[in-house]
Amino acid sequence: LQHWPGRSRWLDARVFSRSPSILTDILAHLLELPTGWWFLRYPDPTPHLRLRVPLREDELFAGAAHDLALWAERLHDDGLVTEYSLATYRPETRHGSGPALAAAEKVFAADSRTVLRRLSGDREAATAAGMIAVAHGFTGGDGLRWLIDHVPHRSGPRLDPAQLARITVPDDDAELAEALAAYRALTDQDGMDTDQVLADLLHLHHARTIGVDTASERRCLRLARTVAHTALHTGHHREDAKADIR
Repeated sequence: LQHWPGRSRWLDARVFSRSPSILTDILAHLLELPTGWWFLRYPDPTPHLRLRVPLREDELFAGAAHDLALWAERLHDDGLVTEYSLATYRPETRHGSGPALAAAEKVFAADSRTVLRRLSGDREAATAAGMIAVAHGFTGGDGLRWLIDHVPHRSGPRLDPAQLARITVPDDDAELAEALAAYRALTDQDGMDTDQVLADLLHLHHARTIGVDTASERRCLRLARTVAHTALHTGHHREDAKADIR
């Protein structure tokens, strides 16, 4: 499956930039993008954002491309963007096909807006909190147990208790929770490996918030698992949870 520029209802824009402020600029200036747009950070060939925009009709492609080009040109003039281009959008089949893929893209859109609202402060703490929220929504409320059972228990440098305390799971993102529940139902129907699907969603959440960074992703997963362990275990189990942050 591929969506060619100008020949489909998807626009795939590549915005090349090393500036983290480009994400806050999206939030400030691209609010009128059609519902359902989403983004990912990519490191190759150089750091850039891939912005995927669904269109009601393919005839709207030219206008949307023009508006995005004006935005990218302004950022280029400000020294924030080095290059802007349009590309063919090729959905990854591991996310599903047909209705399941459409549901996955709704998750990507909801997660993108969630990430843009949480750009300030400790980025890894925010990512870990987001991972817990994604796991919770996808599993129907059993995300803490899933994280304990499926994220490897890794040793490493002492986790910062203050950072762990900053990991508060948001409970006001109904759009993301609903999108995750709908996607999970379709992955079940299609016989997909739901554990692998959720692992992919956690990876993509990190890629949106921080970027492709294996060491950072492992730290965020370790933070999320530790918080999950502490939340689920009390009494004599509490000492086991504390041991991970000593």
